[in-house]
Amino acid sequence: MTVVSDDLDPLDRLESIEQIRNLVARFAMAYDARDLVTIAGLYAPDVRDELMKALLERMPKGRTFHLTGSPVVTFESADVAHGDVVGRSEAEVRDQWMVMGVRYTDRYVRAGGTWFLYSRELRRLYASDVLERP
Repeated sequence: MTVVSDDLDPLDRLESIEQIRNLVARFAMAYDARDLVTIAGLYAPDVRDELMKALLERMPKGRTFHLTGSPVVTFESADVAHGDVVGRSEAEVRDQWMVMGVRYTDRYVRAGGTWFLYSRELRRLYASDVLERP
């Protein structure tokens, strides 16, 4: 269970939320561009190798497109936050163009003044070929 910290400086909270929103958007754009250097830099250094390995194992071979909403962010402390992100994911899978509703459950950490992605759990809400109804 996430403990919500209410004793954070309001300006720091707002700046942190904006940095986390940017992190989520940059991840989606880098993923679609297959920019692995940028993706690696978005992960916290102490989990980077492990998360990159997991990402590469599940990354589809075809084209993708991700559209994410703004994360709903809660703070565990000044340097640890959690986010729920909904989005739409599209992927080329052989001769199909799959459309998926997705939800990410993220954990973010701040190190040296920078927010990083520490973990991400993906849940597919639905998936359908673009020519079929979900």
